[in-house]
Amino acid sequence: MTPDTLGAKAREAMIDIFRKKDPTAVDRYFAESFIQHDPNITDGFAGMKSFAADVASSPAADITIYRALVDEDFVLLHSRYNGVRRYGAPVIAFDLFRFKGGKIVEHWGGQEPEMPPDLSGRTQVDGPTEVLDREKTETNRGPIEDTGVFFSIITRQSSTASTDLERVVGATNQLVGNLWETLAVER
Repeated sequence: MTPDTLGAKAREAMIDIFRKKDPTAVDRYFAESFIQHDPNITDGFAGMKSFAADVASSPAADITIYRALVDEDFVLLHSRYNGVRRYGAPVIAFDLFRFKGGKIVEHWGGQEPEMPPDLSGRTQVDGPTEVLDREKTETNRGPIEDTGVFFSIITRQSSTASTDLERVVGATNQLVGNLWETLAVER
């Protein structure tokens, strides 16, 4: 499946659940071996069906999807859930889906109450909503992958933390340098 197809499929799944209030959407979009990492939803296929039924029983339930970011078999949706009883008030949500064989096999989610604009007048959903410069994806991926060791440090999975930290600092400096070069070129 193409990135656009996966992004569209994730959007359709959430729109069918929230707007159409169709709990059977889980059967169409989610694999039976589905794994749930969202602490607010019971694990597994049955847990997702229960969540969809809960949304369907909330007459005012709706979703506004602001962004969809796709990378390989992962789709991230940045959305606003409204009218869902379990949340009590509108929430801003991040939903990360992993696809396999055209179905959602795994989900990580986080929701937080919608807040008024900050002191700068910005909201939790402001900013660009369209991905530009897709042709630069692979070039930009390199410096990010170089910092992957950062995760082993913060999760304490590395026995060579000081050496790893030096690599992270070096990669971060390289990334910042690349960003400054890009900004200088685009001015």
